[in-house]
Amino acid sequence: MGILEELKKQADIIRDGQSAEQRLQAQREAFYRSDILPKLEYIYTWLFEFTEHLNLIKPDTKAWYSIEQYGELPVLQQGEYGISVNSRRDMTKLVLTL
Repeated sequence: MGILEELKKQADIIRDGQSAEQRLQAQREAFYRSDILPKLEYIYTWLFEFTEHLNLIKPDTKAWYSIEQYGELPVLQQGEYGISVNSRRDMTKLVLTL
């Protein structure tokens, strides 16, 4: 077997690996679009409405904490709830702020 045939064989092995990786990536993308993204959008919509209601009602939620070697912290109060996402089109991250 000559050097050209050996190079062709190695190149074919690499191409097969690349196309298998591309197929796997396409399957992952399809799964994300069909299963994960709709659920993330549902969670986002629910949390958005939830935070709007909380910000309107403004519940009196306070907490008292003590840290060793520091002492008592001032009273902490939750407020200005919010929800943010990294992208509305390709959402992968939801952040709820309290």
